[in-house]
Amino acid sequence: MNITRRQFLQYCTASAAALGLSQMDLLKLEKALAADVCGCEDYGVPHVLWMQGQSCGGCTLSITNRMSTDYSPDPNPTPLDGPDGLVKDIVDLLVGDAVGALTSPSPGTWRPFPNGYINLDYQSELMAAAGDLITDHVECLETNTPFFLALSGAIPLMDPHVNDGDPNRQPYSVAGSFDTGDGTKKERSIAQVVEWLVTSDRCLGLVCFGTCASYGGIPAAKGNKTAATGAYNFLVNYRGYDGTGGKQDLRGKIVNCPGCAPHPDWMIYPIAYFILTASLPALDTTEQLDRVWLGDSEVFSRMVRKNTPRALYTVDKGYENFCSLGTCPKYSHDKLCQDLGAGPGDGDGTQEKEWCTRNQGCNGPYASTDCPTRRWNNFDDHSPNSWCVGANYVCQGCAEVDFPDGRSPFFEPDKN
Repeated sequence: MNITRRQFLQYCTASAAALGLSQMDLLKLEKALAADVCGCEDYGVPHVLWMQGQSCGGCTLSITNRMSTDYSPDPNPTPLDGPDGLVKDIVDLLVGDAVGALTSPSPGTWRPFPNGYINLDYQSELMAAAGDLITDHVECLETNTPFFLALSGAIPLMDPHVNDGDPNRQPYSVAGSFDTGDGTKKERSIAQVVEWLVTSDRCLGLVCFGTCASYGGIPAAKGNKTAATGAYNFLVNYRGYDGTGGKQDLRGKIVNCPGCAPHPDWMIYPIAYFILTASLPALDTTEQLDRVWLGDSEVFSRMVRKNTPRALYTVDKGYENFCSLGTCPKYSHDKLCQDLGAGPGDGDGTQEKEWCTRNQGCNGPYASTDCPTRRWNNFDDHSPNSWCVGANYVCQGCAEVDFPDGRSPFFEPDKN
């Protein structure tokens, strides 16, 4: 599956302010994508292998929703809109040359854009290939080509590969049939495949899409039967990839992009940053306690790095949480909503349902995301409701390390 170079640049240009990209950055990005950088074969663009653990598919839905647009003809088409002014949707983005580019001074002269792709080589929810055809491709990439590993979904520590259990027992989360270096192509758990790929010499970094992959999320909630956890906890704290005992140090190679689901800008940022700088973005290495539950018993607990891009999730944005500097337009000390079902409201802030929902359980005072300013669903100034609080609901703190247990009950106040 391929996203054209031109389409990726269009996305980054349209989201330049949100991604923190200057015009100089965009120029560097254009040049980098046209050059053979980072040792990558396809015009300098690293490949992406997107694996899925214990997940719901929300991360995939989020990023495809951000990139897709309407099929209605544009009365003023640009060269990127394709022939006849039809704006292409996510299908065209992922299957190659469908998005045309103007390659002649004569208007209406079109041909497929020739200068390379961003390759989403593996994503089980979007790809057409299956079986040995695609797993052989992954094995070839792991050996020969620089790539990013992306993960959505948690990793179950109760899989046999992880805790040396019965090797004949079916894993909770199966990635597919791969030869992970032992000369045998057989069914492998997501834990095996993630460990195999992220420790490869060709792996440029692991980007964890969503709270499940970052910290365990909903699959790791108290009462679960799989001892689910995030990739950092699994690789660094459980498998020991911290630079000791002859193992690699993966602590700076893992980028967490939490959210349930994460904003697509948060997901694309680490890859765009790498293309610009040949390095991963600066990370917030704040340590926070992460508990792993098996049923109602705590089976594993370590201090883990938050490992989120500082430019997106932390005080580098200028606020500690999205209520602290008035970023949330509804935050108030006195106009407090007492009833979330108090009617639809008329949008002018005079209705009770449009008031601050802090005493209804809103996690805004503890949430470190930029949802109030970034918003969702290709928003503009005419869609102020395109985020949870703007839609007269509560923030559930879905990007925090302790979501969902530490943010629950969702509709009770005074959480910390």
